[in-house]
Amino acid sequence: MRNVSAFRQPCCWTHKQFPNGFFMILYRYFSPDTDYAANFSFAIENYCALPLGQDTFDYIMSKAVQWGMTMYEQDWLITTYQKMAITRNNVNVARQWLINMGKAASTLGITIQYCMPLPNYLLESTEIFSVSQARASDDYQPGNKNWQILHTSLLHWVLGLAPYKDVFWTTPSQTGCPYALCREPNTVLETLVSALSGGPVAIGDKIGATDQTLALKTCMLDGTLIKADRPAVPVDKTYIQFDSAPVIVHMGETSATVSGLSWHYVYAAETEFDITLNPSDLNIHGISAFVVDYFNTDFVQAFSDDSPLTVKAMGYVAPHSEVTFKYYVIAPQLPSGWTLLGDWSKFLTVAHPRVKDVTASAPNAITTNVLGNPGEVITLKLLTPSLTMMTVSCTVANNSKSCSVTCSCADDGTCTC
Repeated sequence: MRNVSAFRQPCCWTHKQFPNGFFMILYRYFSPDTDYAANFSFAIENYCALPLGQDTFDYIMSKAVQWGMTMYEQDWLITTYQKMAITRNNVNVARQWLINMGKAASTLGITIQYCMPLPNYLLESTEIFSVSQARASDDYQPGNKNWQILHTSLLHWVLGLAPYKDVFWTTPSQTGCPYALCREPNTVLETLVSALSGGPVAIGDKIGATDQTLALKTCMLDGTLIKADRPAVPVDKTYIQFDSAPVIVHMGETSATVSGLSWHYVYAAETEFDITLNPSDLNIHGISAFVVDYFNTDFVQAFSDDSPLTVKAMGYVAPHSEVTFKYYVIAPQLPSGWTLLGDWSKFLTVAHPRVKDVTASAPNAITTNVLGNPGEVITLKLLTPSLTMMTVSCTVANNSKSCSVTCSCADDGTCTC
């Protein structure tokens, strides 16, 4: 805890202050003069203090759970490690600190997020099962390119952690901003990357300043996140495109599986050279597929070795500048010839929980079931077997949580839904 007078008083909060409590509590580090040292064992140094036993976390977390805490965020990990001699001069102290934290969380049935972690913290999480996620970015400030998380996301994913991008603005400017530069030129890119991260999506707008339409591209109306099968990670080809000096290329891909079929999602920003993608680059084999530009649906093409996707160079821009980027949806063609492109009001157009299933319900037909709120109108895009784009809607009944769409084509090629 910071050495602030407001925190020096014994805690008197109760869960009654949070009647609908369901939240995360962030913890920084203990002050060298923490009151908790009177009852618990600490290593105390000039900058901060480190709890040495599990009982400290048992006490703090059990209190917070009564208020409604479901996740504990341990922040300032790098600072604690680098500012304390005991964590750097003893091979076991930092490890045991994290293990004690994790055991307390597991006992209470809550999860942990690591924030500002060094790689050693991420590696240690592999034996602490209550750690479910970790920050993959620097602290967000408007315009500071906080969306650049692809390469850290890869490390998080292979260690079983969900990458967290930190908060973001959904509108370009907001009054009362405390930063030196208070403009976010890349609200859509920030939101897109957060949606594809596989981790929490945290809107950091001022109250009343959120772009609701943009925010809802990440989730259902009830706030349930729409997720791919894994976090977006760098496309392998971006590592081997050139044999010359390394060039950082922000091109990420992920996929979502529904009814045994995979929809792939690719975004690219600040690419310094053209990149051509073949199906094998995205682990697509043995199927027909089509690629659509999410922001320009006039761009539709087959995606095959004979018809690869070429992403043109977009160039680097300075922080606090608008970044040019591309986002593509790659959809599989069903045996009936139909292709479900999905719900364009979401960044993950076909993914759970929005799209429950999709089937070739007849030789020239397609049926898909989608989930939503009672009364919600859900609009889907499809490609007919003749590659005409169709838009069709269904409405969730007041006593239901889903609706379905069936489309078919007659022998003369006429298609209806």
